[in-house]
Amino acid sequence: MPKPVDIVVGRGQLYDPIAGSSAVNVPWLAGQEIYVEKVGYGTWNYDLWSPKGSGGFQLEGSTFLAGERFYIHYSGFVSTLPGSSGYTNGFDKARVIPALFGRVGWSQSLVAGAPVVNPTNQESKSGRYFQEFHNIVTVANVRQTMEEIGANDANLNQHLTNLQRSCVLRCLNAVFQKPEYLQELLLFNRIGQNDTPVTNTGQFVGYEINLAPANNISVQVEAATLLFDQDVTFNLYLFKDGKKSPIRVVEVAAVAYEATVVNFADLVLSYYGATTKGGRFYLGYFQDDLGPAKAIREQVCRAGQPLCYSAEPVYMKKNAGEYDFNRDQRSYTVEPYGINLEMSVFRDFTNVIVKKAHLFDEVIGLTNAYIVIEQILYAVRSNATERILKDQLDRFGLQLELLGAVPIQDSPRIKGLAQKIEAEFKRMRDSFFPRQKPMNVNLC
Repeated sequence: MPKPVDIVVGRGQLYDPIAGSSAVNVPWLAGQEIYVEKVGYGTWNYDLWSPKGSGGFQLEGSTFLAGERFYIHYSGFVSTLPGSSGYTNGFDKARVIPALFGRVGWSQSLVAGAPVVNPTNQESKSGRYFQEFHNIVTVANVRQTMEEIGANDANLNQHLTNLQRSCVLRCLNAVFQKPEYLQELLLFNRIGQNDTPVTNTGQFVGYEINLAPANNISVQVEAATLLFDQDVTFNLYLFKDGKKSPIRVVEVAAVAYEATVVNFADLVLSYYGATTKGGRFYLGYFQDDLGPAKAIREQVCRAGQPLCYSAEPVYMKKNAGEYDFNRDQRSYTVEPYGINLEMSVFRDFTNVIVKKAHLFDEVIGLTNAYIVIEQILYAVRSNATERILKDQLDRFGLQLELLGAVPIQDSPRIKGLAQKIEAEFKRMRDSFFPRQKPMNVNLC
């Protein structure tokens, strides 16, 4: 089990509360399942405290007394690393969907008895509305072609939300089609001879990882291979330069004298993060957490040649009484401290998309119109509105709107929504991925 967080009222260390206060603030425990032990009382009554969403706990109806001591026990950490919950196709959904959702909205009809569009679906950061992209695109028409018959306003609004989210993802996947994967490697290959235990000196040890200052490249820590002389469970901490608290804590377990592989989920490092900019990270552990266990010093056969980042073994002095260290006095070494990292590099367009969200307004509106017309064309329901729509714009007419042509010989060809959307996608690809202009080189 990982070491609990030690809290003493009035001691004056980083997370210690003062007498008379009622809250313990430990930001890196945000999202963590915890329980509190009070020294002399055992596991503390849950009626006397409640967890804080920002990390730590709050007393219920009382205050701290000087000298009281608590241990915060934790397990099953939920990552606080920004944007670590959903990478796909070279971008982080957790950041890009909120940036693009609500750029275009649904306007509220003034017709009596019209469906009520909630504020989420009405939001239009660009001042543009889906109804402007085609006359057939109305909230009432969408409602009448839903699978659910007689959908209430709540279900209709959920459908509109899902529809807009689908439009956003379609547009993103159509624009960002370049290969993502660039490299994956182990930091070193081992000889497997003359391995010796490392003496613990009470420091923070691990790797300093420096990323290239690129806004379209990210590095993912895929796994760590651990080698220790005893069975041991401890925490790996990920710190980012410029933030005092760790941005990720992962509990790991190693088997004695056995190379133990620990896989990580979405441990992505970016120079241009969601909250801080900078490319220096520290990934490692505090030697005091190992107890009698020791890391095995491995002989390195060949070091990997990473793209866009460097990862150097480092040790730093642990600050007394804190899960922190002196970052101004780093010592570099060839000692990997029982950890070999497997890391990959991929194209990450998240920051580009978030900064240039307005470029997607037109194509999101057009794509939404395309999807709505598709729903009308292939609707399996039959009602008055659906029949009127198909009478006014029969199946061939709908196909003409979508594709610019119908399956009839000598039919007229116009620029349908599909052509308009593809032209918009091409314009956006040219904006995000401009072609290299020819250059004249004079060798004289």
